[in-house]
Amino acid sequence: MNSIDYSGAPTAWLIRAGKHGEREHHALESGLAFGGWEGLPDLSGVVSRVDMQSVVRRMLPNNSKMSVANYVGQLWALRSRVRAGDLAVLPRKRTRQIALGHVTRGYEYRDDPDPEMRHVVAVTWNRIDVPWEALGEDLRHSLSTPRTICSIRCDDALRRLEGLMADGQDPVGGLAASSASSNGRISPLELHSVLVDALDDRVVNVSDLSAKPLELELKEPLPSRVRAYVYNATRPPGGRPAGEHKVQLIVPGQVRGERGNFDISDDHTVLLVGYAAEESVFVLWDAGAYRDFGYSRNVQVKSRTLLNAFAGEIGLQERTLRPRRGKTVRETVVAATAGRLDEAIELRVNLSLQRLLDEFD
Repeated sequence: MNSIDYSGAPTAWLIRAGKHGEREHHALESGLAFGGWEGLPDLSGVVSRVDMQSVVRRMLPNNSKMSVANYVGQLWALRSRVRAGDLAVLPRKRTRQIALGHVTRGYEYRDDPDPEMRHVVAVTWNRIDVPWEALGEDLRHSLSTPRTICSIRCDDALRRLEGLMADGQDPVGGLAASSASSNGRISPLELHSVLVDALDDRVVNVSDLSAKPLELELKEPLPSRVRAYVYNATRPPGGRPAGEHKVQLIVPGQVRGERGNFDISDDHTVLLVGYAAEESVFVLWDAGAYRDFGYSRNVQVKSRTLLNAFAGEIGLQERTLRPRRGKTVRETVVAATAGRLDEAIELRVNLSLQRLLDEFD
């Protein structure tokens, strides 16, 4: 039975206010938290998850099964699980701050002229200026999900968020103690979050951000199904010539001494992505040119290529690969900032296709 249950201890909820933060001011000024979902009717009469699924399928018929399941989970949470006494958390995209408050009334439908502001819960926003850097790494991970509404799942989340609301301090330590290390590495979840944020409204759906590889559904003209292997592109203090960044290839399940390969099944376009956090630049190598590679294989890009991308260009670099077996391969590495990432992916796909055609000539 999926009936509504208002029992249990308070929960901390992430509730966003627009993909670009466009509804944050209204949420904070009006004492509300809300989802979008233009076109959906009043959900007050929905009393089970099965009913919610029927509503979503009827009102949003063109969405994939993955999208329907995603929407049902979020809408059911807003309709039935967010309740008075819970904690609401709003990451403020425009200021890199966190707003925190207590839910004072559960779901209601408002006949607002803006269809994106009709499905709401009432919130007293107690604090709206907690710096992002004050949160511990696991809390930042939980708040980096692209979902609009979800519970915050990390150790002792409710107590820690209450502490942040009271005095602006996370008991386990904030970014100064737990963020990217001095060589520019960030966690896999943060790598995935940065990629999804950069692609913005080109993303139709996305898999679990904490799991590798990341799978995405993208809008045309980008490939519709993508499997992305995302790595830190770092400039380590030793072991490489000056002026280079590198990624280290390790695929899920691969152990030291074993050979690895990217998963090319299910008609997915496979992307090999490096992210240089200090420069905020994405690097796209030709994933199909890397087969049967050793554990932690180094793959390089010249820092000049990253600097060209940082300056607003699409950075390009020619490389010669000499595989253990087969012919020498000419690879073009592509680099871009978030603002031109969609162009870079299109170019990467076309260059990889051309390389495959050349192999058959």
